[in-house]
Amino acid sequence: MYGAALGFCIGAILGSFSKAVSERLIIGGSLRGRSYCLSCKKTLRWYDLFPILSYLTLKGKCRYCHKKIPSDVFAIEIISGILFAILYWSFIYSQTSLVLLLSQNMWLVLFDILFKTFVVTVLLIVFLTDFQSGFIFDRLTYPSIAISLGYILFLALFKILFFHQADSLHPSLFLSTIFWNVNTKSAWFSVILNVATGIISGGGFLLLLILTRGKGMGGGDVKLAFFLGFALGFPKTIVALFLSFLLGSVVSIGLILLKRKKISQTIPFGPFLALGAYLAIVFGSALLSFYLKLLN
Repeated sequence: MYGAALGFCIGAILGSFSKAVSERLIIGGSLRGRSYCLSCKKTLRWYDLFPILSYLTLKGKCRYCHKKIPSDVFAIEIISGILFAILYWSFIYSQTSLVLLLSQNMWLVLFDILFKTFVVTVLLIVFLTDFQSGFIFDRLTYPSIAISLGYILFLALFKILFFHQADSLHPSLFLSTIFWNVNTKSAWFSVILNVATGIISGGGFLLLLILTRGKGMGGGDVKLAFFLGFALGFPKTIVALFLSFLLGSVVSIGLILLKRKKISQTIPFGPFLALGAYLAIVFGSALLSFYLKLLN
């Protein structure tokens, strides 16, 4: 429960951050600078920025112009808090014991949860921007792809230098230690697998974009697919894409049956990719195990 409580607090903060970033992306504003009221443009003070609490204490109104704060700000902070509470609870629950956290693997555990926090934050921003505007912005996807590639390379080097060959880093053996050693092959294989997964998933979406001439997929979806492949790797990317298409199909059919959409109309696919990826991060291993049991 402590993990869930920590996740909720962090999630509420990141939900507020994601909402602000998505709004600035949509209007083409700068991602730098302090938060401000969208009505009066007044720069908000630190005591106005407490997620959930500030909204409640201010009774949903700006402290300075008294205009109503959109209720979706409060809702996003709550929902984000719940999403991160589930993420942190599932992460801690997946560890076999606290001994792992206190062993030499402590840093790897810390890196893992920090990177998952980053990925889910990106997914939340993607969901908000694509749902509201129908666009997944390059200003978000390109840096996210770069950070993901940097992370998997950093993680491989960290494992090699601090876990496999820390006792044999003589300058004459440095290159062979890093690039060609029986103990380092697994670390580099993980890098290659993630990169290959990103290229295949992004390439598949690009092919779909070309074949449908942009009607079945957008350029932002292609870049997001690259990011998911690099960040999630194999096989969680497969789970994420499967769930995304499944959820997208169910919702699309439901909207058509309810006559909210026509067959010729399209709906943003980014929110489904984001939701599918989140489910793969949190429940991917369990879903794979369940599926494999069904096959046996």
